[in-house]
Amino acid sequence: KNKNLRFKPGEELWICIIDADSGEMIYDEDMNAESVIFAMLPYSGYSFFMYLENNNDKQITKTIRNIFYFIGGIPKLLYCLGINSIISKKGTNDSYRNLACYYNIAIVPGNGKKSKKELLNKTLSLYKKTFSDISSGEFKNKYEGSSKEGFLKYVMSRLNDNAYLNNSKSRKQLYSEEKAFLRSLPENILLKR
Repeated sequence: KNKNLRFKPGEELWICIIDADSGEMIYDEDMNAESVIFAMLPYSGYSFFMYLENNNDKQITKTIRNIFYFIGGIPKLLYCLGINSIISKKGTNDSYRNLACYYNIAIVPGNGKKSKKELLNKTLSLYKKTFSDISSGEFKNKYEGSSKEGFLKYVMSRLNDNAYLNNSKSRKQLYSEEKAFLRSLPENILLKR
């Protein structure tokens, strides 16, 4: 049983944008060619990373859709840390409103409550350590010439193989239990306009 009782399985998905090299969270207006979208199911700690091609809302929402298909379902709440473009002066940005309507998900923008930031920072520090360990030798020796996406996939796999918080199970094992609580994906993967 997951010792992380603060979260219910399949309830929340957290996303933020990080700098690929430093692992530090950045705001969407500070994105660059080396920016990565990071997502985590806080119940299991199961994590996902993907490079962003550019910093526009359509690219971010496309990546969020890819995350839903990667995790195999839809949580009830998408909690976005540091993605300020979700809210414009006119209200919710159309790209995010369309995403929320199509997937029937609540999208919450914000800088995060202290407890959420602490948990996210623990995961990001593990990402930094994993990234650093791999960059310093093992990955370079085994996967010389691999694409940056291949490298990130390897980092993600290593991170998800680690135990989560005070658990004896890995993030991947906890996720296999959590997956049943995610809502089903729609048949058509394209966002309806």
